[in-house]
Amino acid sequence: MVCIVGWDDDYPAENFTHDVLVLDENGNETVDTARTAKTTPPGNGAWLIKNSRGSETDAIMDGMVSTVDGKTYPENYSEYGLTDQNGKHTGYDWISYYDMSLRAELSMAFEASLGGDRTKALQYDYLPFESTTPIDNYYEEAETPLVMANEFTAPEDTELKAVAIHTPGANCRVAYTIYKLGEDAKNPEDGEMVAKLTVDHVYSGYHRSALMNPISLRKGERFSVVADISYVNKEGKRMHVRLANSGDKRSTKVVVNPGESFLMLDGEWTDLADVRGTDKIPAIEGDASKNEIYDVDNFPIKAFITDPLMP
Repeated sequence: MVCIVGWDDDYPAENFTHDVLVLDENGNETVDTARTAKTTPPGNGAWLIKNSRGSETDAIMDGMVSTVDGKTYPENYSEYGLTDQNGKHTGYDWISYYDMSLRAELSMAFEASLGGDRTKALQYDYLPFESTTPIDNYYEEAETPLVMANEFTAPEDTELKAVAIHTPGANCRVAYTIYKLGEDAKNPEDGEMVAKLTVDHVYSGYHRSALMNPISLRKGERFSVVADISYVNKEGKRMHVRLANSGDKRSTKVVVNPGESFLMLDGEWTDLADVRGTDKIPAIEGDASKNEIYDVDNFPIKAFITDPLMP
């Protein structure tokens, strides 16, 4: 694990070039110039990172020790990273913006809303996405649309200003349709369609998309956000995906209430609460030796409404 602690947009790409060694016909190591050239990132810029395994400057003899080559070191001693003015390794280093090994974030901190944003999120999914694969998340893929929806109730007179969703990979397209629902609505499309929005996202992750025109809502009024995520695979086929996070039953209790999340199954809208844990949407089994079972959470669709309490 590393922590990103800074950045430099002008850090030279050439600093990351390294020799790629191969064996020649005589079995001797030689530099492969073509492959070496490919180690240079396509542009400048780098993150300053702090490694987690310690350094010479961090090392503290606190009783936790390790022995290497007959010498005893503090447990957090490591000759890693940039050196300081005394030649001691600090544990800091640079990693290119273009480095593909930065993945699987463990935690992050960010501004919940920008100044003057004056919105708050309506949402049902509170578990963090730890992965974008079926290992610990519910994930479907098909050549036909795999639509999903969340229904919400306006907590006060307000305006719907933006929607958001989690996409599982690069270059995903999200097609949103928003409906105002009647009191007797039977499914997320049983009402008046008030907006459609299609957005392309270059990167995976959570994405918030503003509506061109805010939608007025009365207190207690129900509305739905229907979403279809798709991407084009290597064969040129447009594939559709449906996903939700899952929580390990040993450490989390996942609650999906009726009337919150819906999915299209066999051509009909179905309440996720009715099929979660059945053969339609089964719990996900992890490491059997650890008795890992993951319950499927609500769909990761959010609605952002005006917050009257925000200044």
